[in-house]
Amino acid sequence: MTRFSSIADDVKAVTTSLREVLGSEEGKQNLKEVLENAKGLTKGINEWVQKNQEPLSRSISNFESFSTSLKEEGNALVESLTRMAQKMERGEGTLGKLINDDEAYEKLTRALDDLGHSLKGVENLTAKVERGEGTIGKLFTDESAYENINSALEGIGNAVGRIEKFRTHVGFRNEYQLQESQNKGYFTIQLQPRADKFYRVEIVDDPRGSVREKTTVITTDGVPTTITELETQRRLKLSALFGKRVSNLGLRIGLVENTFGAGADYFLFNDAFRVSVDVWDFNSDDPLSERAHLKLTTAYTLFKYITFEAGYDQILNNDLNTFFIGAGLRFEDDDLKYLIGSMATAAF
Repeated sequence: MTRFSSIADDVKAVTTSLREVLGSEEGKQNLKEVLENAKGLTKGINEWVQKNQEPLSRSISNFESFSTSLKEEGNALVESLTRMAQKMERGEGTLGKLINDDEAYEKLTRALDDLGHSLKGVENLTAKVERGEGTIGKLFTDESAYENINSALEGIGNAVGRIEKFRTHVGFRNEYQLQESQNKGYFTIQLQPRADKFYRVEIVDDPRGSVREKTTVITTDGVPTTITELETQRRLKLSALFGKRVSNLGLRIGLVENTFGAGADYFLFNDAFRVSVDVWDFNSDDPLSERAHLKLTTAYTLFKYITFEAGYDQILNNDLNTFFIGAGLRFEDDDLKYLIGSMATAAF
């Protein structure tokens, strides 16, 4: 009875509290607002369900399909996972080796340690650079190193600028030797830094580029006879000359057709007419060229590009001396730029 009396008292207290809360006008108003909010919430949920009925149906259908697939293929998936776990336990595959093979684990550990050391080395190198140590660090922090590099680059730029100021001449010419009935070709590149100074490189296609004796023994009626003949071969030769001009006189010295030589030019009529003397090959291996190779040339230039030549070659060697005539073309750098530009335009 005591317990029932206590429960009755508790119920009475609760009802009294509810009466105090809900019995007042404020309590009624709060209860009314709660009911209206619940009504609005259920209405909103109903409207959302009506608007999204089709997506919800699709979602439910997809979930049913997924559950069906899981039910049908679940056993196969479990079996596949079981086989994978068994392989790993046996130490098969990469993961199995990592789990069971101590050597593989040690290799991985050493690789990670090496990577850590490498990163540490990069960190140390970066710190050295920041402190200005080493060549790279000095480049970043030492102003004098920067100034030296800048000066070096300026020197290179000045050198390139001087090279660009060189006037470039490119020439082709051919000489026909009347006595030998042979053609001798020349390809010339001349760099001229100043009007009174030039460097010339020339490739010569010499019909008598190589000469050697060939000995043959012929036996006639038991009597041997020795016959010696000369064999000549066409070869390319190189000339590299330094030239200096004083007024109308030009002097050249250097390598002439693979041997030491020198030459002189005398210009007339605004450089349109030229008389040249060249001498080289003072110790020739050619049996017919016992003396130095001496050559006299006269040339006339027409329209700045075309040159006609005539002269006398091998003046000091009676067995080889011959008159020659020739012609050639010569272009300067501006002409070459125009020709190259014209060819490029035509190609495109």
